[in-house]
Amino acid sequence: PKKDLKYQVEGYLFPATYQVSENATAESFIRQMLEAFEAQAVPVISSANNGQLSSLAYVVNLASIVELEANDAANRAKVAQVFLNRLEQNIALQSDVTVNYATGKSNTAAADIVFKSPYNTYVVKALPPGPICSPGLESIKAVLNPTKTDDIFFLAGRDGQVYYAKTL
Repeated sequence: PKKDLKYQVEGYLFPATYQVSENATAESFIRQMLEAFEAQAVPVISSANNGQLSSLAYVVNLASIVELEANDAANRAKVAQVFLNRLEQNIALQSDVTVNYATGKSNTAAADIVFKSPYNTYVVKALPPGPICSPGLESIKAVLNPTKTDDIFFLAGRDGQVYYAKTL
């Protein structure tokens, strides 16, 4: 097991609708979700053949953040590129969803961004030790095929729009 990893299967339980018998055990259901991930997500990631984007763990980890940060396909692909740009430039991701995962809260307060956790991407200039949710196939594809941009900032506005910028 990886040090500091909160949950071993986090990120690999494929989000879908499942037929589950009444007498199914938790273990059998988890196995079904892991098998669905293996059948649907792994082939997509394996075919990437693109440096670190060929690493299953890297893609799933980043896709989990994209999943919770972006609300549609266009924004997922652009948010993915913003995060890739930040990682490449050694800039902290500063993602509120990672802070919320670390604190267990649903909203980020100003005091939370200094919360000491390997999952807090305000504090750590890297991906967290593991995924923060189980991303859908669309978020995985967004990480593998991001929208090319030089932007390194984004903000979700109260109007539902996402605003992108090259500078703060």
